[in-house]
Amino acid sequence: MNKSIKAIMLAIIIVLVILIVVPLTIKLNLLPSGSKDNMWNKSLDKTSSSVSVGSEKTHEDNTLYHVGDEVETDGAVHSFKYRINKVTESKSRNIINFPVTEIWNEVTADSEGNITNKFSYILLQIDITNMFNQEQELYLNTNSLDFRDKNGTAGTEMYSTEPVAMNHNIENSKKKDAMQFVFKPKEHVAFELVYIAEDKYLDSSYTMVFSITNESASMVYDPKTKKYLNSDEAKFIQIRQEDIEKK
Repeated sequence: MNKSIKAIMLAIIIVLVILIVVPLTIKLNLLPSGSKDNMWNKSLDKTSSSVSVGSEKTHEDNTLYHVGDEVETDGAVHSFKYRINKVTESKSRNIINFPVTEIWNEVTADSEGNITNKFSYILLQIDITNMFNQEQELYLNTNSLDFRDKNGTAGTEMYSTEPVAMNHNIENSKKKDAMQFVFKPKEHVAFELVYIAEDKYLDSSYTMVFSITNESASMVYDPKTKKYLNSDEAKFIQIRQEDIEKK
């Protein structure tokens, strides 16, 4: 009797295996060539996409914006449109038509403000537009010039400098908020930003990148998370050697 029960149970198991495994095998074999791989690549595609987005933020992507491009940030806190129109490099103070009150200790200049050692002025003429229907506050010194090593690891930041002066808010040029600017709703403003950079980073061995971060003191506080919200993504404008007017 026991042998009969065991035989019946074994037969049931064999039937179940045939009913489940065989149809599944047939279904997989009927898939078009490459379909089985694609079933698993769906999750990999998402990973690849996120890597691509991340690379835009880290300068490792070669598709940077360029001088003359309109670059819009669309964050929840700030929204501005940027366009670099002209870049000038010189040791002469004559390229600047407004006071430059902050010069680093390492920089030496004559009585007229012309730099006499291994540094140079970089003047950026740039248009910035407030894309919101409300006032927006922006600190221009958050927009740095970063220098990347072309011959080294992609995206390696070798040197970074902030603007030391601009053609607005001149009356407060010696104050801590000298680089602050409050935009009216939808206001379009032409800026001239002055940077000082070490000469060795200004040759063709390095790539100059204007970094847009939109950081500001006027952040939005979220009482639920008890954090300041700033979802603005950084954008980068590459400044090539042919974009720079040297004087």
